[in-house]
Amino acid sequence: MRHFILISMFIFIIGCQSKGTFEDFAHVRQAEKTLTEIRNALEAYRVDHGAYPGPNANLKEVLAFHFSRPIITEHASAPKYTGNIAYAKKRIENMYGILQEFYGLTLSYLPEEMRGKVDSQLAKVMYCLRKYEAEVNLTPFEDTLEVEDPISIVMNVYDKLDEMVPAEKEATLREALLKKATRLATYFDSMKSIVDVVTDTTKLEDYRKNMEILHTLFKRKWAELMGKKVEDTITITLDEATRNLDELQLDSLTYIEMKTVIDSFRNTEAEYAKWGAIRKGWEGMRRLRLLLDQYQQDIRPMVHTSAVMAKARLGLLKIKDEIEDYRRINGRYPPEEIFDSLRREAFIEITMGGEVVDYWPEYSIAYAEGPYYELIDTLTQFKVYAYANDPAKSYVYCEVKLKNMWDKMVSIFFKGPIYETPDSTRTYFLKAWANDRGHTLVVARPPTHK
Repeated sequence: MRHFILISMFIFIIGCQSKGTFEDFAHVRQAEKTLTEIRNALEAYRVDHGAYPGPNANLKEVLAFHFSRPIITEHASAPKYTGNIAYAKKRIENMYGILQEFYGLTLSYLPEEMRGKVDSQLAKVMYCLRKYEAEVNLTPFEDTLEVEDPISIVMNVYDKLDEMVPAEKEATLREALLKKATRLATYFDSMKSIVDVVTDTTKLEDYRKNMEILHTLFKRKWAELMGKKVEDTITITLDEATRNLDELQLDSLTYIEMKTVIDSFRNTEAEYAKWGAIRKGWEGMRRLRLLLDQYQQDIRPMVHTSAVMAKARLGLLKIKDEIEDYRRINGRYPPEEIFDSLRREAFIEITMGGEVVDYWPEYSIAYAEGPYYELIDTLTQFKVYAYANDPAKSYVYCEVKLKNMWDKMVSIFFKGPIYETPDSTRTYFLKAWANDRGHTLVVARPPTHK
């Protein structure tokens, strides 16, 4: 069998060498794929014009609409301002995340008399973040609440939490839990052999099994506290294992003893979780203070100009897309006299519920003048431009120039493609030669039309 496989592989390799390498096969497949793309473009041309191109047609020119790709040029500062706004949004998102974690994890563990005050203080910080968000998005914001410096608010909350020394209390409780987990793992391991505490001998097997489960669960608790992983197959939880004690018919003293030590561990564990949550909130306030300080000092001063420039750019891109859509439908760029109607359409959106929303008022505040439209070439080039509403009234623009990709596309052929048609209303014949060693002929014809 082994010899047969080796002989088969040898014959296959010899066959590849005689007919062409794998690279040759790839050249042929690429030629076939490219010819199919040209055939699809010819079908689209027939739909638009009622017939295929004539016998002497230059396919590069007549199919330019289908193989042209837009080259977009913008003002040099576009990436800078867009990057500034993206950075500002990320920082605001980070600050929101810290507050949301505090509300979801820490707030409920604070003493009741402290909880309400912290809640009202952080609500003011959240208000400031919404204001910053509106500045970044260049959207109106009704500033009706007088808020002192949010950094001082956050520092006040941080100081209150710091007085509670959460990190030290969490560390103390962790050490207590480690000791309790060690003692309980040893305790339940030793209880496996003390069977006289079971009043119903039919429960002995269940008793030993449950003692082993509790032993393993407390070993796992110790490992988790130490940041280690214990490989075990126990799927039952501590709560379930504790409830199972009720069914083992233990003597009352043993039953009470086991329940007591487990309850003591769980109470300590709950306290550990509480102080861990408070410690995370304390650390979160420290991070929030640093982020707010960075935002106010380095980011917020450049937000207005960046937001105006970024919004002005985005508006021009919306108009550019509308003009591109016009070309896709009509085969050429629109005349300048219909630009106003296209500009209006660019900012109209219809919601899932059928409501018509006009976003132009939201974008118009970004412009001191414009936007304007310049048709450079009805088939290949246009520009939209404006003067932004920043202090410098900066010139912003987006220019589109179509580049015919035909030459690059057909460069994969050794020769061709050659287009022939005896009757352009019905059929054509398209052929080319692949760039493999044998210059394989590839052909394409239209589908049958009724």
